[in-house]
Amino acid sequence: MSRSVLLHVQYLLGIGHLQRSLRIAGALARDGITVTLVNGGPPAAELAADPKVRVVQLEPVRARDASFALVDDAGQPIGDTLRARRQEALLAAFAAARPDAVVIEGFPFALQRNWRDVGVRPPRDLWRGRSPHGEGNDASADHQHQQ
Repeated sequence: MSRSVLLHVQYLLGIGHLQRSLRIAGALARDGITVTLVNGGPPAAELAADPKVRVVQLEPVRARDASFALVDDAGQPIGDTLRARRQEALLAAFAAARPDAVVIEGFPFALQRNWRDVGVRPPRDLWRGRSPHGEGNDASADHQHQQ
């Protein structure tokens, strides 16, 4: 039985969160775990993922500056359309990966920002009614995560 993990990283300033996530993803992949890393920040050409890690690049969102005003790749404020496209891309990555576990880099400390600000559903919404293995809603798991 193979094991799989979906690791989501959203960095807004700098690339430290992405560096850490790439190292974790690489270590998991070297241990035989199938890893999908979903990057919500701008791609960083200077950082290469382990070839065994599947990288899904969302449309990038970043902070304009230390004020943390969120902008797209062109430096324009993000809107609902971009948020919706990012949500759909994340859910598609989740469905394709069929992960046994979801790791959200920074959780729960990164929740100082509203998840919806960057176009990501709260973690609970990822698994509610969207089992990666097609079993439907797992009410017991959902209940545990709501507490």
